[in-house]
Amino acid sequence: MQTLVWFLAIEVMGIIVFPITFRLLPILKDKGFSIAKPFSMVALGLLSWLLSTTGLLAPNTYVLYLLFLFIACLSIWSACKQLAAIRRFIKLEWKTLIAAETIYIVVFASFALIRYFDPAIDHTEQPMDFAFLTSSMHAEASGALDPWMKGLGISYYYFGYWIFGNLGNFTFSDPEIAYNLAMATIPALLSLTIFGLSLNLIPAGIKWFVPIVFAAFSAIVSVFLSNFYGVLAFMKHNALGSDGFWQTICIDGMKANVDTVVDSWRPTEFWWWFKSTRIINFFGDQCNSIGLDYTITEFPFFSYLLGDMHPHVMSAPFIVMFLIICLNIVRKESTSKLDTGSLAPVFMAGLTIAAVTFMNMWTLPTLIAVLTASLGIRKILGYEKRILPILAILIGTLCFSAILLLPYLMHFSTSVSGLYPSPIQTGLTHGITFWGPLFIVLVPYVVWEFAQSKIFCRWKTILSVGTLIATGPWLIRYSLSNSFADNGPGMIEFAVPLTILILISAIAATSRATSEQFSGKVATLYLLTLGFLLILLPELIYVGDVYDSRMNTIFKLSYQGWVLLSLCTGYVAYFWFTKVRSSVGKVRVAHRIWGLTSIVALLLGLYYAPAAAFTKASESPYQSRNGLIFLRSQDPGMYEAINFARQNIDSGEGILESVGEWGTAGIIAGSTGLTNIVNWPGHQQQWRKDSLEIDKRTKDVRTIYLTENATLAKSLLGLYEVRYILVSQKEIRAYGIEGMKKFENIGKRIYGGPEGLRIYKVDE
Repeated sequence: MQTLVWFLAIEVMGIIVFPITFRLLPILKDKGFSIAKPFSMVALGLLSWLLSTTGLLAPNTYVLYLLFLFIACLSIWSACKQLAAIRRFIKLEWKTLIAAETIYIVVFASFALIRYFDPAIDHTEQPMDFAFLTSSMHAEASGALDPWMKGLGISYYYFGYWIFGNLGNFTFSDPEIAYNLAMATIPALLSLTIFGLSLNLIPAGIKWFVPIVFAAFSAIVSVFLSNFYGVLAFMKHNALGSDGFWQTICIDGMKANVDTVVDSWRPTEFWWWFKSTRIINFFGDQCNSIGLDYTITEFPFFSYLLGDMHPHVMSAPFIVMFLIICLNIVRKESTSKLDTGSLAPVFMAGLTIAAVTFMNMWTLPTLIAVLTASLGIRKILGYEKRILPILAILIGTLCFSAILLLPYLMHFSTSVSGLYPSPIQTGLTHGITFWGPLFIVLVPYVVWEFAQSKIFCRWKTILSVGTLIATGPWLIRYSLSNSFADNGPGMIEFAVPLTILILISAIAATSRATSEQFSGKVATLYLLTLGFLLILLPELIYVGDVYDSRMNTIFKLSYQGWVLLSLCTGYVAYFWFTKVRSSVGKVRVAHRIWGLTSIVALLLGLYYAPAAAFTKASESPYQSRNGLIFLRSQDPGMYEAINFARQNIDSGEGILESVGEWGTAGIIAGSTGLTNIVNWPGHQQQWRKDSLEIDKRTKDVRTIYLTENATLAKSLLGLYEVRYILVSQKEIRAYGIEGMKKFENIGKRIYGGPEGLRIYKVDE
């Protein structure tokens, strides 16, 4: 029932907001239908966050309903102004709208089923994500508080948690239910937005269903495609391949053949699928040393299967939403200047930049690049005669976004220390293993378009744009100190070929733009250019942080690159389809070979999804929507304590818990909206600069639990305004039993559970 309520709430929000997107995005084929759902979430989220963070209203269910009523009134007013146009559009495009909804429903249902068979929020960084979601759902009129840093706000880009927390409150869902439903909604939104973008890139076919089929293909590939690791795991599982082959592959855990074969269509090793994101590393020229370049390269399906509700995962569909808005900006008023009457999409772009940056700060360079390119394309096409209006719009949009985020930026801190040259690069074998399914489909298309390009017309502009884009990352790298010192495979194997791809893709895109005007082909080539660029950047430079390596940079940028490349597969498949039909002779044979090779590569990449999903489901003992069901089974006393705290203690109050990292550390605060003095200190180091404060709080918690001096303990509790104390087996194991006796004297026991679990309320 909760799943249905959640699903219907998002449907209603999208339908109500559609008249607004219809009015603001008139150039698009679907009039913004594919982004109505995410845009409604962004609009409601920004309004509720601004009211909360400025101290006006807490984002409870009734406030959210009032805010959405306000949005609905604006939409109804907009609908009344264009009712006849909306009716005509629905009459003409009802098949497209049904196709979009079908894709959304199928993907939502698929991942809701996956989460049902694997609901537990109990591994990796899921407890952290759950804590931020819970905190967002229990936020007061002062913004979301860090549940593990009493008295301070969340020093992390948390807007994704906020908007899904809004949905949780909107549908009266508990946080542990909202978490799993959100993890089903994110891929559904990604598939829907990619369908919409692809539909606007693919030309209208001879038959009405042709654009729909290829747009749907792009959506499915984007959500379900994997790299070649699944096939390699199957081969190893079945003892296929020689020792020499596996030494050449040189992936951690795959350096030699296996001796036994298990009779199964998929690998059965526990969590084998997890290693699909740990492909890129360097183990020496002979594959016999320790890894020197440990990286993480996620892709969408892995993220959804793992179930970590991370910012890079939540932001993906909203990045695509921004691309759709920018597509409208490029096409808007294509024969006139961008005047006041056409600035509404730019206003939408500003809102989206603020929202997506707040979801994931790593997206900001990509968003700025896309907006700049969109305005630059208008200049290349001759839609804008002067550069000043373009700069004014660009700067004005970014300033508008910054003003919206000002309350957040004023308190945001980070451990970023600057840009550094990447000391090790990706080897060709690892690059092909990870990017192979996409590269096999897309690279021949880029080469073909480059070969067909005509650069004699406005050749200075074409070559200048291509060269600037391709060499920009290299110029940044070699402007840094120690730029010439690198180890491992070096630049030649992967970085240089990527640079060549970027160059020819940018040249092909700009050539087409100058000679044929703007089209889906031009947009696709520029998106491919940006996707390749995001892959290249961590080969040359990385952002310094607590990891002191390129791991986090390649993690964040390659994910965006995967989304951009995968969304282009629909247009490229359409191109291949039309070429096979129209070409003759040897060209027809070449196109068929390329098409067959692409199909094989995609099928090999798609094998991972069912194999990994069945494995993970078979390893889970639970079938539920409740993300805390594991706790109800493994530690029922703690589960009941959480429910007691929710019902009897005001959210935002302070509670004392033992300090730990991972797992169930800080679980009361992370599950209830309460805040403890400090927890997950290693992660706090990543989020904040103030390590001295983190260390001080950790020592104070230890003192409170260990000391037998009740006065000292009570004074420290008062210092942090903590009124509740948790004592469980975890606290006893961490600090011993002797210091716990004093709590009977400084507070009243308000909850008692099994194995000595109890909660005290400190006397005033």
